[in-house]
Amino acid sequence: LERVVVHRAATALYGDGPTGGVTTILTRAPAPGRPRLTRSVAGEAAASRFGDGLGGRFSQTVAGSAGAFDFTLGGTVSRVGDFYDAEGDLIPSDPHGQGGLAETTSHDLFAKLGYGVGAGRLQLMLNRFRSAQETENVSDPALNRTEPYSRKARPLFGLTGAEDQGTENTVASLDYGGATVLGSRLHAQGFFRDYRTVFSPYDARSVPSRAVVMQSWLESERFGGRLEVEAPLAPLGGDASVLWGADYSREKTSQPVHVYDPAEYDRSGGMVFVKTEERVWVPVIRPTSLGLFAQLAFRPFGALQLRGGVRHERARMEVPDFVTLNGNPIRGGELRFDPTLFNLGAVVSAGDAVSLYGSFSQGFSLTDIGLALRDAPAGATPQSPEMQAQEVDQYEVGVRGAWRPVQTSLSAFRTSSELGTTSAGYNQPVVRAPERVYGVEATLDVQPSSAWGVGGTLSWTEGESFVARDSAWHALNSFRVQPLKATAYARHETLPGWSNRLQVLYSGDRDRAFDDRPNPGVVGFGERPVESYWVADYVASVELGGRGRLDVGVQNLLNRQYFTVVSQLLRSGGNSSYTAARGRTVSVGYTVTY
Repeated sequence: LERVVVHRAATALYGDGPTGGVTTILTRAPAPGRPRLTRSVAGEAAASRFGDGLGGRFSQTVAGSAGAFDFTLGGTVSRVGDFYDAEGDLIPSDPHGQGGLAETTSHDLFAKLGYGVGAGRLQLMLNRFRSAQETENVSDPALNRTEPYSRKARPLFGLTGAEDQGTENTVASLDYGGATVLGSRLHAQGFFRDYRTVFSPYDARSVPSRAVVMQSWLESERFGGRLEVEAPLAPLGGDASVLWGADYSREKTSQPVHVYDPAEYDRSGGMVFVKTEERVWVPVIRPTSLGLFAQLAFRPFGALQLRGGVRHERARMEVPDFVTLNGNPIRGGELRFDPTLFNLGAVVSAGDAVSLYGSFSQGFSLTDIGLALRDAPAGATPQSPEMQAQEVDQYEVGVRGAWRPVQTSLSAFRTSSELGTTSAGYNQPVVRAPERVYGVEATLDVQPSSAWGVGGTLSWTEGESFVARDSAWHALNSFRVQPLKATAYARHETLPGWSNRLQVLYSGDRDRAFDDRPNPGVVGFGERPVESYWVADYVASVELGGRGRLDVGVQNLLNRQYFTVVSQLLRSGGNSSYTAARGRTVSVGYTVTY
């Protein structure tokens, strides 16, 4: 990677999906000259069970250029071993019923080919990723009969017959940019993605809308394109410009299921899965989106920078007729949306080191209609309220400071939606209701000397959802709103080419979802109290005199036994998802470029 850019809040440049922001990942362009090869080898192990928790990774890349042509080719293969907690006990490979990384083998192939065309550049990018979790254990469901938090999750061995959990993802894109046409900068892109992921098998017979032993997988294909034109606006001054364009995407998504023999499942104690049929859980749905956008940047005078934009979206979703797993016939149809979204921001420079900013932005997102359709009651249609799109308004104000030894920032935000989206619980339908979320974030980095660097971050968020039955606002659950989070680090260049970093993560308490739950007699999904914890890591890097770089890391340096927020919330409703975090884990890697 060359760099990662985070665009906070929604913008007029992007359509369906990024209601909270956009992350752009840019891959490094090859340096001119002869081809350069980079090889990386790494391994990791659980410190408490060294021989049983081994994992490793090997990658090889080659990059170079010749005249107008450049290329980057790479491949990676990795194997993740078993995970062990701080007490040396094996962690279930599927710790929360949503898949896991333990016992996973993955392969990744990457190619980027570029060619200069006049003043511009044409680039083809291809990426193929595949992972598979080959495990024989599940989290023991018998622990759900014990008092919550009285027993940590443990593995139960003997799993056979189910399809391995895993992911396959193929991405291709063709870009052209850098050229100037009639004084305007041009960028065009076309893309294609083919995605498949397999989830864990489970017994859904207690869920009335399913009533089977099942395992689902998601299949999705998406293609589209984007055109951007950035033009200067001379009448407004040399710093004024407008970025305008259009984007289009079309997707085909479905979620079938394997149905397994319930009698064999019961005889084996939930470990043997014998496939009896394949059925539709979510039918093939086809979202389509066309967006037109314009973004203006203008500096009326030196200390003030203004940005504003507008986006008009034309989105529709096609849903066929189908029958749910429990036999409810659902009539299909077509959903159409045509929102117009705005954003406006200003930055004021208060001297050379300090700037103040404020912004308003809007985002748009089609709901996860498959989640609503698959458990839909009889008579439901795509026009039902729970299947409508979501629009989000966000306000943010902040201040940034950048002095030579100190960099800091402080911001506050508030988002609201008239039709928010929140899960009602494990195997439960989605709740659509008004929501509001607000919070504060702060960062600090200090360089006391050329050898030292220290700093940290602080993030606090809270939020509520409107419950119609008692006409009151109640706290969002802790899957939606995380507890206070703080990080700190200290970095030291001990010798030239040898750097060390110690970092600490603190996650705070959150009881509000429990104290403010709409039904005081029941603890709902994500409403359990969360206790604080902290964990420290160590990272070192040593340049080996032109012969490569040695990287050493120790995760959970002090081998603390703790439970993450997700584990404390008991996603499955019982101790089968009360999973301890990984104990001390040591990794060593060597990278050489030649």
